[in-house]
Amino acid sequence: MGQEGFVSIPIFQVLVFWPPMKVIVSSPSTLEGIMQQGCPGSSKNTLREWLREERILINGKPAKPRTPLDTPLQPGVCVTLGPRKKFGPKGLEILYEDRDLVVIDKPAGLLSVATDHQKESSVHAILKQRYHTRRVFPVHRLDRDTSGILVFAYTEEARDHLKKQFEVHSIEREYCALVQGAPTPAQGSWRSYLIEEKNFYVRSTGSERGRLAITHYSVIKSNRTFTLLQLKLETGRKNQIRVQAKEAGCPILGDEKYNPSLTEEEHRLCLHATRLAFQHPTRQKTLTYTSPPPAFFQKLVK
Repeated sequence: MGQEGFVSIPIFQVLVFWPPMKVIVSSPSTLEGIMQQGCPGSSKNTLREWLREERILINGKPAKPRTPLDTPLQPGVCVTLGPRKKFGPKGLEILYEDRDLVVIDKPAGLLSVATDHQKESSVHAILKQRYHTRRVFPVHRLDRDTSGILVFAYTEEARDHLKKQFEVHSIEREYCALVQGAPTPAQGSWRSYLIEEKNFYVRSTGSERGRLAITHYSVIKSNRTFTLLQLKLETGRKNQIRVQAKEAGCPILGDEKYNPSLTEEEHRLCLHATRLAFQHPTRQKTLTYTSPPPAFFQKLVK
């Protein structure tokens, strides 16, 4: 991969970016018909919610919140679904949502799911509060100080389908990390067996006593002090990247847990989940979501 990009994306996958839909009406239709054409599978309730949030644009102007779904549209009209407004603490953002699941771009400093030991605000709690009548099921987690893409399920069927993909490692997950020093060689794999101790500290066992963890890495850009890494998970163990990066001699900047002597100007863990690709539980399509890493990641390696 070149210096300009962060992730490589197979061309056979269905890519989902914002805005995810823009349709030019080619023959007489209705607003609902055009929205279903651009966003197949979206329910009427979802379409009405988009109208209430003024996300549906007709010829560049937001449609009124109470616009009927059977509003006729003539050829030449441009209908666009705009990005969802950020909500919650620190700009939590929804990248995609339907009746089965929701894909989140999580800011650093926010828990994915609250635990017995960590009860502060979480993405899970925010989603449950936002949808009082909808169940929300965690599927996987990001560390509190890791930012990036996260998926939750809205049905038990979707949860089980997604968890199975995680178990068989068919879900593709890529990260970007800013580290001190540089790994040798510039491209390779980290393979180790990890265990979690009583104080929630994860370490390698040096034997096959723990759980196998495999991370594939490659250098994107580096200078004399820092390196920007692209990392692809083959397994998804707790703190996997953070532990393996430290043991490879290139700890992640801002990691107060595994290398507290390191600091950086943004005062956060420099680890970001940049890409998530999975098979939709009911639509049987591979969906890919991307999130660019914070700008200061690149700034520190210039």
